[in-house]
Amino acid sequence: MKHIVAFAFTLVLAGCAGNAGNQEKLNLVGLGMNKAQVLEIMGNPDTSSAQAPYEYFTYNLSVALTGEEQARCAVGTVALLGLGAGACFKGDDFFIRFEGGLVESYGRVGDFDSTNVPEATINVNTN
Repeated sequence: MKHIVAFAFTLVLAGCAGNAGNQEKLNLVGLGMNKAQVLEIMGNPDTSSAQAPYEYFTYNLSVALTGEEQARCAVGTVALLGLGAGACFKGDDFFIRFEGGLVESYGRVGDFDSTNVPEATINVNTN
């Protein structure tokens, strides 16, 4: 039994470490890249959308777990014999915004209101 618990713990730690860092692919993306270059690095997006003049690719990428999250993952998984394995994976949504077919901006969804097209307020005086 002692060997089974040790083996399960090792698998959990390997699983947690192996999923971390997929967001680092985004560091290979640069402004001015075309869609083919982005697709080569990132693969197909989870979703895509467009609102002229922008087109968006959205990716749900795994992010590195903190030390505390890794410990919680390992303890929970071993204690529940695998039922807590979902805690080993943490994902965030990242976007790539194209204008004219070229990367115009990219980052975590919500960064600098990146996925919102700017709006203007116009006050009209009717007097």
